[in-house]
Amino acid sequence: MKKRQTSLPDFVTKKPKGNSTLKEENPAQVIDGLMADKPEVDDQGEVISSGDDTRSSRRTIGMLDIGNFVGSHPNDHTCLDILLSVWVPDSAFDFLVEEGGNRKFQFAWLQQFSGLSYSAHLDGAFCRYCFLFAKKSGASTTGGQPLGKLVADPYRKWKNALENFRKHEKLDYHLTSLLDADCFTLLVCGRQGLALRGHQDSRKLSLDQPEENDGNFRALLRMRIESGDDTTLRNHVTTCPKNASYLNPEIQYELLDLSSRQIQDVIVKEINSSKCFSVIADETTDVAGISQMALCARYVTKLENRHVIKESFLTFAAVESGTGEAIAIKMKNELERLGIESKYLHGQGYDGCSAMKGNVKGVQAKVKERINPNALYVHCSSHSLNLALTDACKIKDIRNTFQSLNEVFKFVRSSAKWSSILAKISGESQTNFNHTTLLSFCETRFVERHSSVLRFVELYDCIIDVLEILENEGDANTSNKAHQLLVCITNIRFVLPMCVIEKIFSITISLSRQLQSPDLDLLACLEMAENILLLLTDMQQNAAQEFSKIFKVVSATCAKQCVSVDLPRSAKLDFRKCAAGSENLIDAESFYRSTIFEPFLESVIESVTLRYRDHKNVISRLQRVIPIYLGEANFGNELYDFYQDQVPDGEEVFNSELQLWKAKWNSVEVRQKPRNALETLDQCDPMFFPNVNFLLRVLATLPVTTCSSERSFSTLRQLKNYLRNTTGEDRLTSLGVLYIHRNYTVDVNLVIEQFVTIKRRWMLS
Repeated sequence: MKKRQTSLPDFVTKKPKGNSTLKEENPAQVIDGLMADKPEVDDQGEVISSGDDTRSSRRTIGMLDIGNFVGSHPNDHTCLDILLSVWVPDSAFDFLVEEGGNRKFQFAWLQQFSGLSYSAHLDGAFCRYCFLFAKKSGASTTGGQPLGKLVADPYRKWKNALENFRKHEKLDYHLTSLLDADCFTLLVCGRQGLALRGHQDSRKLSLDQPEENDGNFRALLRMRIESGDDTTLRNHVTTCPKNASYLNPEIQYELLDLSSRQIQDVIVKEINSSKCFSVIADETTDVAGISQMALCARYVTKLENRHVIKESFLTFAAVESGTGEAIAIKMKNELERLGIESKYLHGQGYDGCSAMKGNVKGVQAKVKERINPNALYVHCSSHSLNLALTDACKIKDIRNTFQSLNEVFKFVRSSAKWSSILAKISGESQTNFNHTTLLSFCETRFVERHSSVLRFVELYDCIIDVLEILENEGDANTSNKAHQLLVCITNIRFVLPMCVIEKIFSITISLSRQLQSPDLDLLACLEMAENILLLLTDMQQNAAQEFSKIFKVVSATCAKQCVSVDLPRSAKLDFRKCAAGSENLIDAESFYRSTIFEPFLESVIESVTLRYRDHKNVISRLQRVIPIYLGEANFGNELYDFYQDQVPDGEEVFNSELQLWKAKWNSVEVRQKPRNALETLDQCDPMFFPNVNFLLRVLATLPVTTCSSERSFSTLRQLKNYLRNTTGEDRLTSLGVLYIHRNYTVDVNLVIEQFVTIKRRWMLS
């Protein structure tokens, strides 16, 4: 008995599942192929014949001639361009006569058949829906209907063209391709972070512009209909029953979920295949007041026969309680829901708040208790640097200078007019400035504060000019504020700390920026921090010479702005109380070196050393498997005691393997030995050194920062804003996955196949 079909019979026609692996496409390869096939043209834009026959030399200059894409795999953006802006000949176009006859393509056919496109490049017709979306891997993937003319090859036999075009419209894979095109429209919204729904989108789709916004998804469908190129979609929208329009928001939810799930499945497969990963999590409050946890995974995979580190966003999760127990349970549930094997969890990275790092009730302690006791906790290195510099900036003069800087930033940036005055003055200056505007002063991220301070120092003279203009020409409040800021920043006790901060920040900014990279491992991070400490220590040992250079710059800057370089009044009073004599006097340079430069430098060194001490303790054992750090001491017992559950062969085999690993590198010169985990993994054969390979993977996957989670907050603010503050968690995660993982391709055909297998009985409006 034949199975009963729904009101769109061909839509629910099931096709055997093909290869569902998502592949990353390189758009440059498509463009290179097109450019290689680009015809030569003369000065008037006419195609220059190459001497071949008329048909082969007849080509269009436009890149969106559908024939230019035969044999290639267009990416999503190119598919959208072909759908909406494919090259169409005008009514006066001279179509070629078919070989051996007198018939030719008719312009009226383009208006009669919505998906029909003509290629001047190949002098043939194509169905652009099937060309883009029909599977081309054989007859078995298209319901037993092989692909041929109009899809894989151009159609050129014009005698029975109308009859064959009508037959093609009834083929299963043609109707499925139409649904693929609709699903593609949905994915475009998801990829671009556009809101699908509007104020009123539960009614039947109207072809007229609605009085109320009905969302981007319906607007795009309406645009396709209004363009006149999609009569099939027009007929479906105008004639379909209410329970078979497939435009309901619930249908959108399912299609988005299936699409994002494809990407998540690929990521989960990579994580489980690596057999070692770390979780990275951070929390923020969205526009609706809901506490959202962004969960990411860090793992090692292979790309072009080389090991690379990936940090992939997994999901957003609403956290009802901020306790370590609740967050750990939520994290475990999300990993199980996604299908990630928690036994492979060997690292966890969070910020330094007590709820996350607590050794008893913190998240890191509860994750070890509930998921894996060997999951090493690493405090975010970027947060550690921020805290170290914040601690160092508590010195009175440095603290006051930062506060004054912040006030100037807020004052100048509060008015577009004042910012434009600054840009005009800096642009007209004889000095060639790299920047003409000020950056906002970030209170928490020192990578932004570095840039703000350095730019302020660069534009210092121009800022004074702006404040003087506002003091003389502004209204009462503006003039008063500008005067106060001028007095504040034209003082030796502002200029000198500002230059000292610039000197120190110019050293630490390299580490601050490098920490934003997701492929940085913890060993390289600590090596850079150690290099910075060495440089600062050397500066401390030669404080007199280093400060003398700074003081010369300060003196020149003060002389240019008529700022006196002398001792503060409090210091002068102290000196007067001392016994008379030249031996009791101190010059300004020595005074400011001993009261500002040396204490600040010492505080930075102590804070950075203290904040990164725990990071060194975490990798003290693991780093010894790196060839550059291999020594004579036996460290296998400590590692075996910690990872004995992951070492099935026993302690004797484990120690013997480490001895063989040492012997492998004993004869290699130091400069040729790998210095980090990834380089070592490329030279470690897992067949001969399985345990060493495991330890290297653990070392490489230990999280360095929580930047990946924090980056997802930018996506969260774009997807869930004050106009879309009721977005549900599942929909939010689906949109987030599609928007963040843009380098993954979604198999639309697989989405349709999975969608039709879902049993439902809804009223689909």
